Amino acid sequence: MWEYNFPTRTNFLELRPPWISGMAQGEILKLFAEVYRRTRAATWRERGDLILNSLRTTWSEGGVLVDDTTHGYWWEEADPHAMIWNGAMATLVAVGVYAEATGEPDAARMYQRGLEAARYWTPFYDDGHWTRYCLLSGYVVIPYHQWHIRLADALYTQTGDTLWRTYADRWRAYPVPPELTPSELSPNGVALEGLLYPHVEPLGPPAR
Repeated sequence: MWEYNFPTRTNFLELRPPWISGMAQGEILKLFAEVYRRTRAATWRERGDLILNSLRTTWSEGGVLVDDTTHGYWWEEADPHAMIWNGAMATLVAVGVYAEATGEPDAARMYQRGLEAARYWTPFYDDGHWTRYCLLSGYVVIPYHQWHIRLADALYTQTGDTLWRTYADRWRAYPVPPELTPSELSPNGVALEGLLYPHVEPLGPPAR
């Protein structure tokens, strides 16, 4: 595990060092994949496989994989209740890069499970006006929205799946960001409560 050694606050999360992140693991995995691709030195494949272990290990066991894999593999950036989209997608892209560079069969399997989760959850981050940071907060600022577009483009490049091109093009077409004020729950919050906390009775129908 590669740990962050600084405190930070993001939306409703306060993180104190040392804290772990799927995105950190993914970015290092992507670096090792690129060095391995260029050098074919076994040490980078070996170190990449160690990083891959953290992506196989669930959050409750000290890894970065969200425990509930019903809808695929989601690698969390900061807290599994938040499910931060950009962090998970950046990690997914990195797993794809590693699978392609090394030909590692389990990395390819993990990438497909990650795509499964991405296809399921991404609609919750797009309300038809702008994109959202995580399941527990409001709209992202403009640079993050642009990053979301780049991540969708990257997934389209990797997979050829037009779903990701559709997302990227739609997000590019959003003309003006709404008021960038975080809220306790997104407009889909009522529906999400049932997914995040299945023991709690839903408060009503999903927001339209």
